[in-house]
Amino acid sequence: FLDCGGPVDDCDDRNAAVYPGADEVCDGVDNDCDDVLLEGEVDEDGDGVMVCAGDCDDEDPARAAGFTEVCDGGVDNDCDVTTTDDTDADGDGQTPCGGDCDDTEPTTYVGADEVCDGVDNDCSGWPDDGDVCGDCEVDWFAEHTYLFCDLDLDFWDAQEHCQDRGFELTALSDETEELWVADRASSVRGGSWSVGLTDQDDEGTFAWSTGEPVEYTNWAAGEPNDYGSGEDCTEILWSGYEWNDYTCDEWRPFICEG
Repeated sequence: FLDCGGPVDDCDDRNAAVYPGADEVCDGVDNDCDDVLLEGEVDEDGDGVMVCAGDCDDEDPARAAGFTEVCDGGVDNDCDVTTTDDTDADGDGQTPCGGDCDDTEPTTYVGADEVCDGVDNDCSGWPDDGDVCGDCEVDWFAEHTYLFCDLDLDFWDAQEHCQDRGFELTALSDETEELWVADRASSVRGGSWSVGLTDQDDEGTFAWSTGEPVEYTNWAAGEPNDYGSGEDCTEILWSGYEWNDYTCDEWRPFICEG
């Protein structure tokens, strides 16, 4: 439409969605140029959500559709009466406002028994804290939980030991992670430790047992060399902080990651 001063004037010739006959939508704009907005096409409380878009209380900027429920004495922040800050979604007797750190899991709440599974069962802020992992020492780095298991097992038994606890043999993504892991492993026991890098499925192509892409390696000079045509697994701290391939049925301490 051209703005010619007649009865079909375009009331905003800078906006292609605004013209006489356009569909009026809930956006605070007079889309069809009739000087009338939709009922509820207002945002009096300035919370960014108009009444017609789901603001159930346009006098309270803490309430609107899509907002997150917060602990504020039962206020319906998200304008959904089925969800409040007093909801116990997983039925464990504790609400998020009462300390439940995962309201989708009934075995996770403040006071629950912590078990070795890579989960913060008791909502302490630390998964597997306390002496719950037996012979494996627990530590945390970059929001991951690691088990440093001072047990001599072959690759397959080590992998099963990790998986039984909800972990996998560790996959090292970069030098920063490797240095931390290697330092921590050395503090538990000197010598080589098994990780989850193997070429058992495709000789010569190493892959993390977790399925993660191999984006970082630190092989020692001449490694991996598949010495004797049977070295399909990987140990770190073999020579300094470098890696070596070794025979998977040899026993090593190992590192799990959650």
